[in-house]
Amino acid sequence: MPATPFDEHEADHAAHNARTRARLAGYLAAHSHVWIGTINIYPPARGELVAYTGQLVHSFEADFAVPKPDPALLRLIIERDEAPYTSTTADGPRIDAIFARIEELGGLILTWR
Repeated sequence: MPATPFDEHEADHAAHNARTRARLAGYLAAHSHVWIGTINIYPPARGELVAYTGQLVHSFEADFAVPKPDPALLRLIIERDEAPYTSTTADGPRIDAIFARIEELGGLILTWR
């Protein structure tokens, strides 16, 4: 049976997500400890950093990895979650601060499709 455009699209997504997981595994290999987390918090989840030891990370389960737990990063994520959303004008600087902190820590941004 020939592949459909949908099948090819899904295969592209699966390949991209596999590369993201491989990057995460490589990041773990380069660091003795790794923590993963999300930037957008959806109930019932709460802002937290979870130790990554090589377990399967599902697509969209984590947005970033860092080499150590960082209270400042966690505070930025929780403050953003707790702030009332009024516009991208207000939210943008919060997002920028989170990404800047991840970069300062030598973190890895995870992308999913």
